[in-house]
Amino acid sequence: MEVKNLRWDWDSKVNTQDLPFVKRMTPEQRQAWNQYYDTENAKLDTSRMTSKEIALWKYQRYMHDYMACILSLDRNIRESTRLSDQKGLDKNTIVMYSSDQGFYLGEHGWYDKRFMYEQSLRAPFVMKYPGVISPKTVIEDMVVNIDFAPTLLDIAGIKAPADMQGKSVLPLTQRPNLLKVGAKVCITIIMNILIRTECCLTSVSGRKDIN
Repeated sequence: MEVKNLRWDWDSKVNTQDLPFVKRMTPEQRQAWNQYYDTENAKLDTSRMTSKEIALWKYQRYMHDYMACILSLDRNIRESTRLSDQKGLDKNTIVMYSSDQGFYLGEHGWYDKRFMYEQSLRAPFVMKYPGVISPKTVIEDMVVNIDFAPTLLDIAGIKAPADMQGKSVLPLTQRPNLLKVGAKVCITIIMNILIRTECCLTSVSGRKDIN
């Protein structure tokens, strides 16, 4: 997981012609891919670089791609919430945003997520619940991803099965005005849950990107 060990093809996007996902591209996709990477890759001359310079080059390439991906995600989440507002659904739409874990952005000289340090152990958990959670509310209690399903059932007024692990996070919000059971509620879930993670529950509002 050290930055110096980033793969040239998969991680750094150099000599990618044999990667499975590249082979699946259409000619148009392959052309756009090559146009994006080939110019900078052509400037790369590892024979004139020290091992540290190579590691730094790999780090910059990897982080640039990672941040571009996150920016795209932010942009589309913003557009989804904007569309919800335009359709008049913002008052009865609950939005939950989370991830499977955090990510190293060079801390400890690492990338990826596979060591249990603070940066990868924590994950975002942002929830918009109109009329229940006030904007900009921050709850510091520990929440893990096995709490998500019981929370959704609680919102729907359904009792969680006895064998289901986790607890609803709604009591943490000190909910005085829960939407009535049976009310028309749309729940949008934007998450990818893979491993158990510690989260901080936060409420957001407005049109700003989620960072």
